[in-house]
Amino acid sequence: MMNSPFNEDLIKNKPKRTKVLPTFIPDELKSFIQCVCWKWEWDMKRGKWTKPPYNARTRYYASSTNRSTWSSFNDAYAAYEENMEFDGIGFVPTANDPYVMIDLDHCVDPTNGHIEPWAKEIVDLIDSYTELTPSGAGLRIIIRGKLPDRGRKVGNIEVYDKGHYLTLTGHILPFSSGKIIDAQSKLDTFLQKYIKNGKEHEETHKAQQDSTSILSDMEVLDKASSAKNGDKFTQLMDGDIS
Repeated sequence: MMNSPFNEDLIKNKPKRTKVLPTFIPDELKSFIQCVCWKWEWDMKRGKWTKPPYNARTRYYASSTNRSTWSSFNDAYAAYEENMEFDGIGFVPTANDPYVMIDLDHCVDPTNGHIEPWAKEIVDLIDSYTELTPSGAGLRIIIRGKLPDRGRKVGNIEVYDKGHYLTLTGHILPFSSGKIIDAQSKLDTFLQKYIKNGKEHEETHKAQQDSTSILSDMEVLDKASSAKNGDKFTQLMDGDIS
């Protein structure tokens, strides 16, 4: 992944820096040392803009599976505020916290805020903290609950509770409560209705890897950080060449 300073059209089409509204981000998320920064980068392999996570302290890549690359909310937000290179902040859910994230992609018209009926139906069903994604074209719902497996993805709907990081914008919907709720029964209903026949995300991901035999840069970093000697790799990425 890399930005190309020599391609004027590419730079011109780079998404805008996200205005983070920290006041509206739930305080309970801020209490975890599970935050990262992120910035828009052009992925040459995929031919699209991506949002890889960064370590707020070292300014090197962060990993969604390596806790040593995460920081507090205050440190991540300070790094975002002080370093215009960063375009936003994010949170990394783990198996040790109670959070489940529901991503609804390509469901909002950024020009007028219109939400697709299928997405509005899900938002109304869950009725928990819901915010706009950095592009303004998607929604993210955060609840407290437990998934029956690692996570699932069907079309423009993805659900996960670990192994990914999520961006935080604080741009909550006007009709959202702004609070994260316990919603296990609602989650079960949602999974039964929208995800029941979907393929497990990890299986789909593995199939894609098997068919292409090509890993993205962030996938390579995650694998290296999670290996038996991952601590040495992380130290190297943090600039320690001893």
